[in-house]
Amino acid sequence: MDHFERRLAGLLRQDPAPAPFEPRHREALRAGVRARRRARAARRAAGCVLAGAGLGLALMLWPHGPTDDRPAAPPRPATSPAPAPTSTPAPGVSVSEPPSRSPDHTPYAPSTTPTATVGTTPPATTPVTEPAGTPSATATG
Repeated sequence: MDHFERRLAGLLRQDPAPAPFEPRHREALRAGVRARRRARAARRAAGCVLAGAGLGLALMLWPHGPTDDRPAAPPRPATSPAPAPTSTPAPGVSVSEPPSRSPDHTPYAPSTTPTATVGTTPPATTPVTEPAGTPSATATG
């Protein structure tokens, strides 16, 4: 190997010496770096906003509670209410008086005009009775 080949092999093996950029090139490189940083920050902010909007929309549309369009429990068969158990008072025990009424109170009296339509039966009426001990039942003068 002669001198030229040794010198060429040495240049290929060693790292090239850093060449400083001129001031105008340095400013252009710095401006490019700043522009790329701004673009990355804007892209990241837009991605965060879109992700937040997507999550908010998903949570709003997610059925996470009882809704009106579906029943909360399976329907039960319709039954009439059971009559309340009645107890007769023991002999010698007095029954409490009903609550007192104002003097101008009149008991409800159903109208006597028939309002039955074809195919229906009129509602059953019950007679109004005054409890014992009221002034109208014991009025002697």
